Amino acid sequence: MISYIFWRLAYNVGLGYILHVQSNGNHFLKSFEQWVKASPSRQLLFEQNVSTKENNKPYKLENYPMEFNAWVAYRVIVDLVLGTDLAAYLVFCLAHMEAPESFGLLDLVLYVVGVSLCLFNIWAKSDAHRVLGDYAWYWGDFFFLFKKDLTFDGIFQMFPHPMYTVGYAFYYGLGLITRSKQVIVVSFCAHMLQLLFLVFVENPHIEKIYGTAFSGEKEQLETKMVEKGMLLSLFVCIEYWLLHFIYCCLFVCLVARNCFYNRVYSHTVHNMTHIL
Repeated sequence: MISYIFWRLAYNVGLGYILHVQSNGNHFLKSFEQWVKASPSRQLLFEQNVSTKENNKPYKLENYPMEFNAWVAYRVIVDLVLGTDLAAYLVFCLAHMEAPESFGLLDLVLYVVGVSLCLFNIWAKSDAHRVLGDYAWYWGDFFFLFKKDLTFDGIFQMFPHPMYTVGYAFYYGLGLITRSKQVIVVSFCAHMLQLLFLVFVENPHIEKIYGTAFSGEKEQLETKMVEKGMLLSLFVCIEYWLLHFIYCCLFVCLVARNCFYNRVYSHTVHNMTHIL
């Protein structure tokens, strides 16, 4: 658990802080120039560990803008943190997985819902990456602006910010599959941290960079969805609260079931002891 908490904080707090200072002063870019570009040995090490798709040509800092080089360096950090964060979470789930004492209808429902949430999460993340591409996926606009027309279809038509909301459905799915209260509570808190990352890091940067243009596009999207009978406010309510309400209901069912079996077990042991 400690390992996962560390890497989750490294993601939401560490990467969030890097993006925040980069958005407000290009501090990561300046640090990259100071520690990498200014040192030939570090520059060579960086170039040797970056691959390109251009016929396997060696990567050279001078061939690209410094903002792009800093973004590539940030991507390396992101891959390290996010990959380790996921691995630590899966190990945490395996360590706290509990086998059911018996298998009934509620157990079947919990497993079906859990697996369904995991499969839905895989599709949501994959579809979001298809729409965004690597540039937006790795927060490229914190480093440089790249004109690219995005068509927000698929998962984006159903849920705003799907990477941070329904993109964490597998947290809840594994919480139900493992049947562990620790996994359920830690998963919920970790998802709340991710939403705080969205509120305090990404949304302020979006408003700062895109400003009224972004607001105008959002209003147009809301108008189109209302015309189609789809209220955006309803989806926002679902993504932030209804999903958690449903999950809390399942959590209550799980706790109630465990308490029921504990009472039955205690009562049975008491009667057996009394008989003996």
